[in-house]
Amino acid sequence: MEYNNKQTIYQQITDYCLRQISAGLWIPGERIPSTRELSLRLGVNSRTIIRAYEELEQMGIIYTQRGFGSFTHADVISRLALIRREEFAATGLREFIRMAREAGFKLNEVIAEIEKQWNNGSDIISSN
Repeated sequence: MEYNNKQTIYQQITDYCLRQISAGLWIPGERIPSTRELSLRLGVNSRTIIRAYEELEQMGIIYTQRGFGSFTHADVISRLALIRREEFAATGLREFIRMAREAGFKLNEVIAEIEKQWNNGSDIISSN
């Protein structure tokens, strides 16, 4: 994993864990790597992994059973979808609206362009 300077390392690891779930590599309801395992795999201090796991617990994505390890919630996929929707509404959509306004678009023009892209089957995710 390559780290950047835009986010703290624990935030980048939190995002990495969310991607593992989204990609189906961490299965709902199953045990995830221990903090020690993941720290060795990613080459970071185990305290950083602990901080990322604490963040994931606060988000309702994982839970820890003392003596047994950490697990993804059985309904992690729906929880993750809700989190992504909230993030999009809070940041992505707000940024999109700001850019559209700065570019001089009218609301009806933005809606028309969104409908055009949506109906053309534009797959924005695969273009990343």
